[in-house]
Amino acid sequence: MSLELRDRDLGQLLATILETATSQFGRLLLFQLPGVVPLILLQLAFDPAGALDGLKLDAPPEQLFPVLARFYGALLVLAVGTVLVLPIKLAAAALLVEQLVDGRPPDAWACLGGALRLWPRTLLLVVTWNVAATIGIFACVLPGLAIYALFLASPAVVVLERQLPWMAAFQRSRELARGRLLENFVVYLATVYAPALVAAPFLIAASLLPGTAATIVTHLLTLGVETLMLVSYPIVYFHLRTVNEALDVERLTALVDAIGAREAARAAP
Repeated sequence: MSLELRDRDLGQLLATILETATSQFGRLLLFQLPGVVPLILLQLAFDPAGALDGLKLDAPPEQLFPVLARFYGALLVLAVGTVLVLPIKLAAAALLVEQLVDGRPPDAWACLGGALRLWPRTLLLVVTWNVAATIGIFACVLPGLAIYALFLASPAVVVLERQLPWMAAFQRSRELARGRLLENFVVYLATVYAPALVAAPFLIAASLLPGTAATIVTHLLTLGVETLMLVSYPIVYFHLRTVNEALDVERLTALVDAIGAREAARAAP
């Protein structure tokens, strides 16, 4: 499969994201495996739900506080683990979409290798972006969602435009999103929130399984849910560049020039 650069309306953009996630499903799962195993082990080791066993809300503070401290400590460990592995998935998916745009055969292992090399700068962006959005959501939900929509292309920018400092990825994403904020907002809801809502009953059912089985099945279900999210960021990035910067024309011109130069070299005595 190759990914054609052209202007798409919102429906076509969402269809392209779904088609790409479906056709590249196996590779997207592979990108998530290096992170999911450590996360499963962390959750089994710290077990936030188990930390609340025996909790009685009417217990005196000296008994209540240690239990809550263990619970929130376990949640913090899992949150840190999630943040550390997320950049690998995002970077690998961006590199995969770049291969599809270039018409190259998808090479999942090359994408993973490139993602690992780009992990430090991608991590800095992910942490900054999510902290800002979380503060916005706690302050008032809409500002947090607006931050996600405004900087929707930033994970792809920080991976694919490596000549930029990582902080400049936010400004670059904001420039690309100019006039397209509502479209980005709908894409974010459709690729992040909607799959989570669809999967919610299955995740709840999985949580009813005994101990270790519940943890493993929940994480495996999450892998499938996240595939749409992983490809949405780079596809939106290429879409915005096509709409705002005529990237499709630029690449076509470069291809024609390259073909012309090759034919001229062949014709030379």
